[in-house]
Amino acid sequence: MSSTKSKSVGLLYIGPALLFVATFTLYPLGQLIWMSLHNCSLLGGVRFIGFGNYFRAYQDPTFWSALTFTVKYTLILTPILMIFGYLIALLTSGRSRLVKLTRAIVFIPVVIGIGSSSLLGCGCFNRKSDSSISCSSICTSFRSRWFGSEQTPASVSGE
Repeated sequence: MSSTKSKSVGLLYIGPALLFVATFTLYPLGQLIWMSLHNCSLLGGVRFIGFGNYFRAYQDPTFWSALTFTVKYTLILTPILMIFGYLIALLTSGRSRLVKLTRAIVFIPVVIGIGSSSLLGCGCFNRKSDSSISCSSICTSFRSRWFGSEQTPASVSGE
């Protein structure tokens, strides 16, 4: 395979990832920098103020309090979460009885949550669901608000 062709194939493979990064990381970062240099009102109107927002934040004691709390929280909690996550990962690998118990304790709540939310979604979004799946009045009221009245455009027009 030629060098040019392999570079083209490599760019095709990395292209979607680059597009994703540009769309969901670089664009919001650019928007954030632009907005930080402007005074943007929710009611309309944008005025360039340069570094005024930064000077105001630098002088605000609430900003410093929030920044101090966030840094402490991150420095204390992140290592704890990483250590416990690693220990749980170690407990879920292998073949002992403890591993099986740990897998059950860790993964059953995830499976139950996904299963019950899927069942609830099927009941809420299915117009013709029976009462055993429809989850009583919660889904019935949600269905009527989501889909509107029982008369759909197809049934009104006679199709």
